[in-house]
Amino acid sequence: TKNAAARDGGGISANWYSRPYISNCTVTANAVGGEAGEPGKTGLGGGLYVSYHSDCEVSDSIFWNNYGLIGHEMYVGTGFEFDPRPSRLVVWFSDVKDGIDDVYVDDGCTLIWPPGNIDADPLFVSWIFGDYYLSQRASGQSVDSPCVRTDDPTTGVTKVADVGLVGYSTRTDGASDTGIVNMGYHRLVLEPCSFCDIDPNGKIDFFDFA
Repeated sequence: TKNAAARDGGGISANWYSRPYISNCTVTANAVGGEAGEPGKTGLGGGLYVSYHSDCEVSDSIFWNNYGLIGHEMYVGTGFEFDPRPSRLVVWFSDVKDGIDDVYVDDGCTLIWPPGNIDADPLFVSWIFGDYYLSQRASGQSVDSPCVRTDDPTTGVTKVADVGLVGYSTRTDGASDTGIVNMGYHRLVLEPCSFCDIDPNGKIDFFDFA
């Protein structure tokens, strides 16, 4: 969150035969301004840029309120104009602002967008330990985020245990998530001593006591 790039990929930039698998991430409030590179052909992919024969897969993630000159949330490109190297992007069960309309796909590139992706305000809430938790009735909010337990049962439900997120949470009460996995970033449920870092500045000291 809140990263800025001069060229391509404000949040994540995947280039040159890379094969990233981006799972349960929240990518928000990043920007790419296009101040570097060839004018009119840069500033691509505010949230995610995939290019130069890269093959990227995104699942159970949130891309929201990113900014790019072309493709605010995502951009799938070929790289150099005279040496094109098409790339591929697959997006599963993710919340992307403005949906497929805010994913720019260059000529010759591939975007796979199965059912299950949504375009809905994730209803982020803040807590003393940070921002971008998900609004949930179970933790005291008045409404559930649309990113809570959203996998499509007709195509296979992903459980918290399936993706190694037992003991992690998207809730402001710190309780562990259970059952179907939520979209977005999951924080490790804090150890008891961590709750003493009230500031929080990464240290337990007199300021926490005060």
